Amino acid sequence: MQTTTDQLARRLAALCKDYLVKQADWLEQLRKEARALRKAKSPAAAREPLTVMGEITHRLSGSSGTFGFEGVGQQARQLGALVDFLAEDGSAPSPEQCAEIDWLVDALASQIDRVRADDMAMPASWSGRSGVRGSGTDSAKRVLIVEDDENERRHLEAHLVAAGVAVRAMSDPNELTAAVEDFAPDVVILDLMYPGDRSAGMTALARFAA
Repeated sequence: MQTTTDQLARRLAALCKDYLVKQADWLEQLRKEARALRKAKSPAAAREPLTVMGEITHRLSGSSGTFGFEGVGQQARQLGALVDFLAEDGSAPSPEQCAEIDWLVDALASQIDRVRADDMAMPASWSGRSGVRGSGTDSAKRVLIVEDDENERRHLEAHLVAAGVAVRAMSDPNELTAAVEDFAPDVVILDLMYPGDRSAGMTALARFAA
């Protein structure tokens, strides 16, 4: 059964629309944790808000790159770097540091608003692709997903499979080269930042390109 480019584009647009909703939810959570951080008078009280903010900025910086929202990803990385520094420092943030976090959250909000205003419904790199056949045929387009967030991975996989795309999904970027050689994908969706190693995706990409 033939699946047209328009059908695939609609699936991808739906994915991006869902992701924009997640961005808004994560932004609201960041604001909530920033308020809690301003009230923290001890390292123990600051620990949970910093942990939550670190997790959210990690998700934003990685998945925004996946969807082509580079401005959001860059701003999230800047906020994440400050949050990581404060978490490693182990002391309650100063008023000046809290003010800097507020400024970075506002800058991130501006980037997210810009994405929504520009109606970036899908990554430009997906446009203009040829027709796609169902995943049961040899001519099906192949997409390799490398994403550590299980919910994101399953969400992407479900939409692409429904659009007739052959999908392989995995969580370990160290397996990228072997997976590409075995699966021969047309497109690779690679998360760049991973818990405990913010350069894991770039390292895997450099290893593959070498």
